[in-house]
Amino acid sequence: MEKETVSFTVLGCSNPGAPLENVFQQGVGSLFLIRVGGNVSDIDETGSIKYGFGHLNTPLVVVLGHTCCEFVTAVAREARAGGPLPALVGNIILAVLKVKVTESVPVAKVINRAAQANVGLSIEELLKRIGEA
Repeated sequence: MEKETVSFTVLGCSNPGAPLENVFQQGVGSLFLIRVGGNVSDIDETGSIKYGFGHLNTPLVVVLGHTCCEFVTAVAREARAGGPLPALVGNIILAVLKVKVTESVPVAKVINRAAQANVGLSIEELLKRIGEA
């Protein structure tokens, strides 16, 4: 049985505002989509991406963040997260702290800059975890 090939893998937020196939002008089933709040790259996401490499032959991974991310906003505004959310937003806290420490800007700018920083940290984490395999 021949392995299925998809265009590429997208690690995106669970609330991106638009179907990711439309964003990349791809048909349904042509992308390997991994969606998680705040587009964080943790153990489960990395495992899924490795699956995409090995079984779907995806040659590329895109980590896609977006402005006004509700997860980044909650962390930047120091909202209390209950249930399983602290583990998820733990990854985002680093991005928010990085922006707050290096810039003195209003919280609205912190949110969008932290969303950008969060993408970078997700990429760093992904590369680190893939390198450990």
